[in-house]
Amino acid sequence: MKLRIVYFLGALALSSCGATPGPDKAMSGTILGAGWGAGAGAVIGNQTDSLGPGAAVGAGVGAVSGMISGIGLDLEESSQLKARRDIRALRTQVQLNEAELFDLRDELNSRGRLLAHTPSGTTIYFDPKLASLRTGSAKELENLAEAIKHDYHIRRIEIFGHSDDSGSKDENEQLSLSRAKSVQGFLAAHGVSLDQITISAVSSLEPVASNTRESGRQLNRRVEIVLVR
Repeated sequence: MKLRIVYFLGALALSSCGATPGPDKAMSGTILGAGWGAGAGAVIGNQTDSLGPGAAVGAGVGAVSGMISGIGLDLEESSQLKARRDIRALRTQVQLNEAELFDLRDELNSRGRLLAHTPSGTTIYFDPKLASLRTGSAKELENLAEAIKHDYHIRRIEIFGHSDDSGSKDENEQLSLSRAKSVQGFLAAHGVSLDQITISAVSSLEPVASNTRESGRQLNRRVEIVLVR
């Protein structure tokens, strides 16, 4: 009988071993319960003249009771650990979602600023007899190209080349066309679709100031960029 109880306790102890983190409460409960049961059984056995069997039976009962209690604690601890892991995972996901929302907000704000400052038209000025862009004009066109790329309402970019009247008709027409092409090429090189751009050579036919003075001729050597929505 004692030998069977020992085997039973061993089997219970082995079956209570789990993979949960921390002390195995099923194992501890089995051992503590067996000790408690053995003591209680010995007391009862002493009163009934069955000290040995009483202790053995008491140990078996106590072991079962202790193992059941220990398993319950192990399961509770396992559930708590899983809940904590789930909470950590959710917190991490929330942080990632917040970061994505902040990035999206910044992108939308950036687009909003570009749209708010997209001009309806820009004028670029040139030096006498030249179609090359000035340094300041290049920077202005670069900013314009970025604004155009982010404004999806713009359907067409119309470029009009102008000149003063200091040259012949053919020279002025060719110079105004070259100036328009310089602006077209710059915008295209900075990502604006050529399909959106049209160019025209106006020559000296539409002055905005008198050509009798240098200040007036400077205003006439220009390219006008019109954004059509």
